[in-house]
This record gives sequence, structure tokens and C-alpha cells, in this order.
Amino acid sequence: MEQMFILVVDANEDRRQRYKELFSKSGYIVLSASKGTQALEIFRINAFEIRVVLVSDSIQEMSCVTFVQHLKKDSILPEVLVLSDHLDIPDVVDLMKSGTYEVIKTPLPDDAVLLAVKNAIECTDILTKMDNYARHSQEIDIHTRLEIYQNLQQKRRLQGKPVTIEELMMLFPSPSQRESISLNSVIKELELNSKITTVPTLLIVEDEDELRGALHRMLKPEYQIFLAASGQEAIALLTQEKQIDLVLLDIGLPDISGDTLISKIREIHKEADIIMLTAYNDFRTASNAMRSGASDFITKPFDDLILQVKLAGVLQKKYLRQLAPMYLQDRIKP
Repeated sequence: MEQMFILVVDANEDRRQRYKELFSKSGYIVLSASKGTQALEIFRINAFEIRVVLVSDSIQEMSCVTFVQHLKKDSILPEVLVLSDHLDIPDVVDLMKSGTYEVIKTPLPDDAVLLAVKNAIECTDILTKMDNYARHSQEIDIHTRLEIYQNLQQKRRLQGKPVTIEELMMLFPSPSQRESISLNSVIKELELNSKITTVPTLLIVEDEDELRGALHRMLKPEYQIFLAASGQEAIALLTQEKQIDLVLLDIGLPDISGDTLISKIREIHKEADIIMLTAYNDFRTASNAMRSGASDFITKPFDDLILQVKLAGVLQKKYLRQLAPMYLQDRIKP
């Protein structure tokens, strides 16, 4: 059996030692660091061996978000688990957007931490294959690339998430830009060549009549709006409508939980992007929503401009996901 490397990043020496003993007993090779820069140096040396990075919010020299962002710039391969007892919702959302696999509220029994690591390792298998293929992209024929893409797409469907533009570009780099692909140039070309001119559709699911009406009035100049006051009403609308681009979803509906409704939305409209609304500043709720498939998370009360920017940003990413395969198909040569 292949031995797996785990990197533990924690300023608390006692916890580092405890986790080292815990994972070593389970057959893992454990590397550890107390500081962010030290951890990044260790990771760069062992980038292709480390499968999971377990990082505490007590990390020194930089925030968890900054650490994860630096880590993911070096490699998409490792799954990152963040342990915290006090992160707020914006931090959790930023961590999930940066590529964190899970944010875990502490304290947590050791066996639960061990289980979380095992689950994360299972998710890295296809990404390992993707990276190996991407590093030798000129040697891979188009059929092999498409096979890997289909496997990834199936995995993402099970997770309730779409394949990202970064993953597509890694699997299918432009032949003329093998070494460095400018995402901005791709965006511009897609926008120039696209004939898609339909108005984006937005489903607002909010049980508070006043807020639902205010959101409708604010957003109707930019979107075709559908309204639902309950989870069941939202499901009925989703079933009737063939195309829903965005869903603005209150997590505290009276008849169905936000996580459950996310799963229902994914069953009916796999490509719909979801932004969660909540009045609760609970990072476990935010983490679960992001892992269930939400694209973003915003707490009430919120600034109107911030909400509009978030919706526009999610819509742009959705737009790129839809158009990227067309762009890439025209440029890939076996």
C-alpha cells in the first residue's frame, strides 16, 4: 500500500505532536511546521507526495486564507483541512473559495479528525492523475484528455459542483500557450466571439415578504426574476423552468433546510449557481453550504452593492464554464 504524506501546520507544539503520533500509527508519513512560510517551504520540496494539509487557525506569520492561497498556487493536488474554533463566515467562505476541502470546528475527537483526513485523501486521486497528465500535456492525445475530463465531471457531479475553468485549462491548454495561459485573454476572446445574449435568470427564495420584494425591485433591471417564499415553492418553480442561472437562497426557510434544498436544486438544475443568505454568523453553516455546492455566502443585513457584485462574479464564472469547452475544442490538437 502506498504511504501517504500529511503536512500538519500548527503553532501549538502539543497538538502537532499529538497529530503526528495519531497519523503515524495509521500508516501516514507526517511532516509538520509551526509557521506559514516554513510549511510552504516543506510543501514545495514534497509537493507531489503530500496528499493532505491539516492547518490550524493558530498558524503563525500569515492568515489561513493567505496560506491556502499560496499553497494552491503551487499545486492543486493536496486537499486542505482547516481546524478552527472561532473563524467567522467571511473567513470560511474565503477559505472554501481558495480551495479548502473542509473547515472543521474544534475541539474534535482524534478519530473524527482521522476520518476527515481519510475522506480528503479519497478526493485527491483524480486530481493526481490530472496533474500528471497536465505536466506531460504535449504527450497526451485528445481521447485521453477527454476521458480524464469525463471522470472529473462525474466526480464533480457527485460533489454537487461544476468543473472549474482552471481545471479545464489545465487539462486542455492552448497549443500555442503550453507554458503560460492568460485567463484574461481567454475571457476577452470568449466575450468577443460569444453569441449568447439572453438575460440571466435568477430565482430568489426568501420567506420574508418585505426582503423578497426589495430584492426583486433591486435586481429586476439586470435579471429575469422568479420568486419563491418557501422551499417547496422553489422546487416547483425549478421543476417548471428549463433554465435557472442563479439562485439566491435563504438558508433559514421554515419548511426545508438550506442544505437539503441545495441538494434538490442540484438534482433539478445541476448548472445553477447558488448564493446563500443567512442571518446566522455560524461558520459551520457556511462551510456546509459551500461544500454542498453553494457558490458564495452572504450574511444579513448586507450591503446592496456587495450582493450585486457577488451575483455578477458568480454569473461571470458560470458564463466561462459554459463557453470554455467551445473555446478549447477549437484549439486542441491531438
